[in-house]
Amino acid sequence: MHFSPRKATQVLTILPLPGSLSCLSADPWGSVDAPLSGLRRRVPLRELMKRGKEEDFSYQCPPTILLAPPGFRSSHGNAMNLKHLETFHHFCRCMTMSGAAENMNVSQPAVSQQLRSFESECGVKLYYRQGNTYRLTEVGETIFLLCRRIFSRVDQIESQIDKARKRTTDTLRIGTTKAYARTVMPDLIALFQGKYPMAKVRLSEGNSADLLSRLRDRKEDLVVVARTKYPRLFRAIPFARADFLLVARPDHPLAVRGEVSLEELKGENLIIREHGSGTRDAILAKLHSCGITPSLVTESESLSFILAYIERRMGISFMLSHEIETELSGGLLKRIEVKEGEIGFYADIVRRRQDPVSIPMRHFLEIVRKRKPREKV
Repeated sequence: MHFSPRKATQVLTILPLPGSLSCLSADPWGSVDAPLSGLRRRVPLRELMKRGKEEDFSYQCPPTILLAPPGFRSSHGNAMNLKHLETFHHFCRCMTMSGAAENMNVSQPAVSQQLRSFESECGVKLYYRQGNTYRLTEVGETIFLLCRRIFSRVDQIESQIDKARKRTTDTLRIGTTKAYARTVMPDLIALFQGKYPMAKVRLSEGNSADLLSRLRDRKEDLVVVARTKYPRLFRAIPFARADFLLVARPDHPLAVRGEVSLEELKGENLIIREHGSGTRDAILAKLHSCGITPSLVTESESLSFILAYIERRMGISFMLSHEIETELSGGLLKRIEVKEGEIGFYADIVRRRQDPVSIPMRHFLEIVRKRKPREKV
């Protein structure tokens, strides 16, 4: 930080300017001219210093531009040492060397040395001793007022950083596909919170493309998505493997036959997930590898809709085995065997490669690694 001298300015004045700006400059006589109800009022600096609130200093006027006091410059033309400015600020708040030393957790000689260095940088006298007490010079009072504004902003910055760290430390944000949100994740998160009850978990759902986008934007800490080719930004850990089952209503013609080839699906209404879904991409990739392009496709992001549509005998669908255990056991759906064999589906848990691993994230990943992620779910 460097304060340039303003030789032409001799009075600390708040002057209304066009727009919403005011101009603030130094006052060697220890007062300010402040607009109040359309009139000018001359206010001692010491009165302003006793008022504790930053708003009082500006009389709730529009924002101000702060100019440096006369003579306030480095005697060698060097940039100001912010550590010395901070020491001066602590000293002014209690007006004792011992108090400043206690607040800064340093020795009194260190405070005294830094104050002398700060005065040398400024090239003006900032304080003096009167009996057993210290007093500020007029320039010292002006600088202290400016210090209050500066370090109040520093406190705000530190507060925001602390809040951000607390969110990162205490809360684990997990994004997952809808299939795992209703099957695997409840048990996994229950196990995690059973071991670490102080950790908070925020679970969100989406398709694989949306979840990776949220992870890229740091809106999620971890995401569970269909395996794909990830950019180098991400690091993936194997999470689970499942099988797609071709299902229909029990009285559907294909279900009655019991076994079909993928070639026989031409002309059937195939119900699949929406664009961006990893399960959709896996099914279509398998069909295309066999030279099959579905002639009639219905898309939906809702598992409930897909199930209801099948139950109305409006089509067939490839669904993950763990999504439809209840419907299969209850006889609402029937599995159709595929001659080409099972279609496997792999899911990974993904995080940003370069980001630090928080404590909750590390514990959660340890639980994931211990559950044998390659087993079927």
